[in-house]
Parts: sequence; structure tokens; C-alpha cells
Amino acid sequence: MIQSYAYGCIYKDYEEESLYELFKNILSITRIAYDLHKKDYLVFDIKPSNLFMIQASDQNFFHLIDFDSITKKNEINTFEIKSTNDYCDPEITIDTVDYRFDIYSIGCILLERLNKKHYDFSCVHSKVKPLIDQLLIHTLCKQEKRLNDDEFILKLEEILEYLNIQYFLQPIQLHKQSFFGYEDELIELHELLQKQSFVNVSGMNGVGKNTFVYEYA
Repeated sequence: MIQSYAYGCIYKDYEEESLYELFKNILSITRIAYDLHKKDYLVFDIKPSNLFMIQASDQNFFHLIDFDSITKKNEINTFEIKSTNDYCDPEITIDTVDYRFDIYSIGCILLERLNKKHYDFSCVHSKVKPLIDQLLIHTLCKQEKRLNDDEFILKLEEILEYLNIQYFLQPIQLHKQSFFGYEDELIELHELLQKQSFVNVSGMNGVGKNTFVYEYA
């Protein structure tokens, strides 16, 4: 850990550059909790200041740095649970504690980071925003309706798949003098390509399909 400290930082002091990086980080944090859950432990105090992040070129790695709150599931006493209010499930009782408590904390981290930095959703797949909204609804809801570990990870992976689709940040501008083929159809295609990741272009030979599509390739 002493060696790692020179190459990392406390997650609280770090800001992601993109939605893709944010969700990669949230997935990595979730897998830390998941590994502990498989051994019947709950963390109870997952928060940015308790996470140490080591930056790498393709993926950031996380370590928990405060172990006081980690408790064996069959040894839980709600009067002794150590957690932070901003990341703590408000429904906690001795009868309701399960692994979804930690999922709630991770959801709080995600919501906090989404609110802290206003990400531009115009350059990502149209399904990303609704998927994130649904993820938060089913993470910060009542415990009986909350996603479990496996469901939460699957939702994160689905969002990452859509975020990984490459979009054009600055689509080309079409001018009347550069049109080939039918102007109305080309305008419609241009509008579709601004909203969709895939568009099927068909027509008879020689109308300029390849030339048009290459402008976006």
C-alpha cells in the first residue's frame, strides 16, 4: 500500500473525465463489495473518502482503506454499525440488513458524481440517460425493490456497452452545392445520423450511397 500510494489518490479528490470512466469506476467499486459479499461480509461505509484509487491506462483500481465498518453478516448489531449518513441506507434495522445496503451506498456515490459534474449526454447513445435514470431509481429505492449485486453489475455493464459506442462529436455540415442524389433524402439521412448510431442506406447503383456514408465513416 505504501508503494501504491505514490501512484494513486483518494477517490474523493478525483474527478472523472467522462461518463464512461465514471461507470467503469463504479463497476470496479461494486466488484470490491461483491467479493466481500460472497464471503458473507458487508462494508457498511462505502464512500469516496474510504476508497483509494490507483490510476492505470485502461482501468482504475480501487482499494478500501478503512476496515472498521466491515462486519460478518451473522454478527451484525445495528447499534454498532459504523456508516456515514450521506451514504447510509435510511431503512437499516437488524431485520432488514442485507448486501443491498452496500449497493445503496454505491448508488449514492454515483448520484453525487453525476450531480457534481454536468455531463453532456448529446454525444452518447440515446438509451444511456434512461438506463441511468432507471438504475438510480432501482438502487436508491426501498430495499425490497432494490437491485442485488448481480443485477446492479449487469445494469452497469449494459450502460458501459452503450457508452463505448463511438459517436461523432462534430458531424459534417452539408451545403446545397455539395448534394448528390436526392436533396430531401440526404437531409433526412443527415438528421438520422445525428441521432442514431446505425442507419441503413439503400438505393440503386450509382446514386452515391458509398460517397455519402464515407463522409461519416
